[in-house]
Amino acid sequence: MHYIKPLDGLRTIAVTAVIISHWFPHNSITDMIPFGEIGVDVFFVISGFLITSILLQNKTEVEEGGQSRKSVLKNFIARRTLRIFPIYYITLLALYLVADKTGTHLKSDIVYYLTYTSNWNFYFRQQWDGMLSHLWSLAVEEQFYLVWPWVILLVKRKYLLPVMFFAIITGVLSNSLAGDGFSWVLTTSCIDAFAIGALIAYDKVYRIGFFRQYFTPVLIATLLLAIVYCVLPWHFLPLRTIVALCSMCVIISLLYFKNALASLLSVSWMVFLGKISYGIYLYHNIVPWAWGNFIGKLRGYGLPAFFENKGFLHIQHAVVLITVSWLSWLIIEKPINHLKKNFTYNNAASKSDTGIAHPEKWISEIGQVQKS
Repeated sequence: MHYIKPLDGLRTIAVTAVIISHWFPHNSITDMIPFGEIGVDVFFVISGFLITSILLQNKTEVEEGGQSRKSVLKNFIARRTLRIFPIYYITLLALYLVADKTGTHLKSDIVYYLTYTSNWNFYFRQQWDGMLSHLWSLAVEEQFYLVWPWVILLVKRKYLLPVMFFAIITGVLSNSLAGDGFSWVLTTSCIDAFAIGALIAYDKVYRIGFFRQYFTPVLIATLLLAIVYCVLPWHFLPLRTIVALCSMCVIISLLYFKNALASLLSVSWMVFLGKISYGIYLYHNIVPWAWGNFIGKLRGYGLPAFFENKGFLHIQHAVVLITVSWLSWLIIEKPINHLKKNFTYNNAASKSDTGIAHPEKWISEIGQVQKS
């Protein structure tokens, strides 16, 4: 299986939705459509699919005696660390140095941010933390990365599907019982999105063929559930599950079928933004604050008034965000990513009878650029 270019385009759609929700919070459209939640849930499904694909490929190698669980876990954790930690902790350090000016609880709650448990902090506080609020989803992703490899590698194959469905049910119930509080930012309330992505991986890696054969009825059922959610005043499935199912259908269509959507998501600029989407997500709440401080200092030098026009400011923010994210990828992320070659999975995994040729190549090329 080759590099799935449209998945990067899908990341661009997801991160754009999150940005809309944070940069246009009181717009009538954003009040009607929860762009932020939708974007984050799409990221969760993509992560569930890609991470589970990697783990299932290597699980086959472990079962055939080609490598040990310890080796797989070591390499998985090392590769995730190299991909996620560097710019996250660099960003935290930079903000900590000017924490008093950020209007956040970064200094007092630094332990939560350092340990990727900010979602629990928001749950305990029952409030957000300004421009650091979006880090909750990165915390959820990291918690998923710490637990899911053990589940996939230790549970026998015949029990994997029941485990995945159990995870989906757990997420549905956790969301349904969450009420109006912050329970929906806990990993147990997000696990259904990851597990739905994992189902696609299971079907693909083990050549079950269910989603390819029954794509039309699955798509129709998903659309009906989405319509029912939008029309009825009560919901038997939470929005996160509906979004995850819709994302599942999109990913399946990209895996198996050539269509206009795949072409659209493969446009070069969408692929480019998708590859740097982790940085875009990480910095998108910080850039407006930093740029605002910069503009403020320029006022004393006769800055033209139109620079502070709200619409033009959004354009400035977008240009700065993309530029910073691209430089972050070019200078920090990409060079560090090259260190992954020191933690490669057993090459035999690419030869296993799973239907995906050279999984580490195409999965890494897709780029685990998150975020969430």
